[in-house]
Formats: sequence, C-alpha cells, structure tokens
Amino acid sequence: MAAPPQPQQPMQAQMQQQQQQQLLARQDPVMQAVIEADFRPVDLTLDSANATALCSSHSREKCDECDVDFVQLNRLTKVLSANPTIPFPPPPNIVNQKLSQIVNQTKEEGNVCSTVHIIHFPNNG
Repeated sequence: MAAPPQPQQPMQAQMQQQQQQQLLARQDPVMQAVIEADFRPVDLTLDSANATALCSSHSREKCDECDVDFVQLNRLTKVLSANPTIPFPPPPNIVNQKLSQIVNQTKEEGNVCSTVHIIHFPNNG
C-alpha cells in the first residue's frame, strides 16, 4: 500500500511565501522617502560582450564628466565570469581572498557615494 501524500511540504512552501509577502509589505515609509530623495538615475551601456558597464555618453568605464565609475563593478563581474565554478553565495568555510577583496572594495565604494545611483538601460527598440 502506498504512503499517503505529505501535505506538510505544500504548507511549508505556502507559509514561506506568506512570510516573504509580509516582509515586502512592511516597508518603512520614512526610509523609502530618504532613498527616493537621493535618487539619481545613471545611464549606462554594456560593451559588445555584455560584460563591461560603460557610461552611455562616452563609453568609458570611469567617466568624470558623467560622474560614474564602474571599475570595481566590472572587476567583480570579470572575476565571477572567469570562475563559473565559484559557488554563489560561497559556503561560509571557503574564503576566496581575491573575491573577498573585490567585493569589499565594491561595497566600500558604494558606501562612500553620497547619493543612491539607480542604473537605467537604454531601450533597444
């Protein structure tokens, strides 16, 4: 005789989905207002291989005129693309020093920025 189906798994999935929806619904309006007050769209384009972010106006990785710097972001992209076997996120017991250094530099660069940058991709038709 076959075992009856386990109703536990669908219930767990449903509970997890409800918890995620509750977390999304609890946005702090004050924090959202702070984020939106510093909103500054950043136009970018990708190179022909779709691997390097560049400023849309001048096709530069770091452009003082447009006030954008994608150097760290592009470096991180190259490391992750060159090593497709790196588990993401990495297990807690494995430390890749090069990857950790690039991630920390990218994070610090983001912390130093005085404004929140939102990236806009141009429409391709």
